[in-house]
Amino acid sequence: MMAGRADVEVVVGSDSHNRGRHTIYATTVVLRFARNGAQVLYRKERQVRSEDRWTRLWGEVERSLEVARTLSSEGHIPVSRIDMDLNSDPQYGSHRLHAAAVGYVRAHGYE
Repeated sequence: MMAGRADVEVVVGSDSHNRGRHTIYATTVVLRFARNGAQVLYRKERQVRSEDRWTRLWGEVERSLEVARTLSSEGHIPVSRIDMDLNSDPQYGSHRLHAAAVGYVRAHGYE
């Protein structure tokens, strides 16, 4: 269905928030259609609360990469990129993870 469609860009991403005793992860697959908008598919997942930022954010990276790899290998759907909610600016807490996450995702063939 999606394989070979040049007019569709597939973007995968994840986000997370701590709520009470849990960490809530949301992983999305965005199908962007040229000149026709987009459709968003998502999955929410509740885990035991992750107290440290590194573990929680790395969980986002791992979830996004897992979905992208599954789409590519099992669904034959090419993923254009993985969107990571990380910042390279030292002003933000996620900057410590940025370089490692970018390298990890690129090592698996994604941007």
